Amino acid sequence: METLGLPMPMLTDKAKGLSALAKAMISEITDRHGRLHKRRPRGTGIIDYVWRMVAFQISTMDIHHCMPIMAPFYLPSGMSYEKWNELQDELNGIANEICDTIPVDQWHGIAKWSNLI
Repeated sequence: METLGLPMPMLTDKAKGLSALAKAMISEITDRHGRLHKRRPRGTGIIDYVWRMVAFQISTMDIHHCMPIMAPFYLPSGMSYEKWNELQDELNGIANEICDTIPVDQWHGIAKWSNLI
């Protein structure tokens, strides 16, 4: 796994002012030092989904910068398409809320993709 030679972003110190859901999610997707997990935490599908979307945007590991097209498969099945889309939209909002706490110059995944456009 190639890295940028940088530690994973620190998230827990940036949780001030976030919604209760975003704070709860940060506690699930970070290690004991408050940094984004290097591997998917294998929690509920919802935790896995948010971790994947956050990792795609801000991780320092190249492997996380591939498009997260499989992330929706982490979500629970058995709900209507409308409910599933609503859940995905809500989780994307939480992931974006978390990523917005990180300075834009540390959005490593987004920076990598912006160089391709």
